[in-house]
Amino acid sequence: MAEQPTSGPLDAETLAAYLDGRLSPAERAVVEAEVAAHADLYEWLVSTMRRARTARLASWPRSISCPHRT
Repeated sequence: MAEQPTSGPLDAETLAAYLDGRLSPAERAVVEAEVAAHADLYEWLVSTMRRARTARLASWPRSISCPHRT
């Protein structure tokens, strides 16, 4: 698992808010500019997003029954 990089002015809370979609458009622009300027931050962010997506998919039920189906 990739460690959160220390380059740039972004803290863990700001990055978490970015991943959760809780930032304003102006705040998102700041994060995206920092990500574009720091390769290690980009790699960490991509890795974190992939792990989050995998975890969400793993938590879905294997079979879903539709109550309206006969």
